[in-house]
Amino acid sequence: LFLPVTADWTYAAMLPTMLLLGLAFSLAYGPLTMAATEGVAEERQGLAGGLLYTAMQFGTALGLSAVTAVNVAALGGDGVTGLDSIRTALLVPVVAGVLAVLVTAFGLRARAAEPAVSVG
Repeated sequence: LFLPVTADWTYAAMLPTMLLLGLAFSLAYGPLTMAATEGVAEERQGLAGGLLYTAMQFGTALGLSAVTAVNVAALGGDGVTGLDSIRTALLVPVVAGVLAVLVTAFGLRARAAEPAVSVG
């Protein structure tokens, strides 16, 4: 959504996109947590939620590192931030999103629940 940004864009021009992203994230976190903890025993749902949000934080840090590395590489050593290098760097999350959709659509297989093993 920010790829068409130019150097003379104002904050007001970017505000609708930022509000849309904020709304999208707030609407996604609840269902995401529900999907991640569905089928998990009630006493382990805290652990499942913690793992989910830890993975999200790690993914965010890794993604930001990748975007920054591509941005610095696209600068070409001149040290002046240009919109071309930022646009190039913004392709990283786009590619990551496309890969995530492909993995979700074709890479995941449902597996049958395994019966619990009782000891004793």
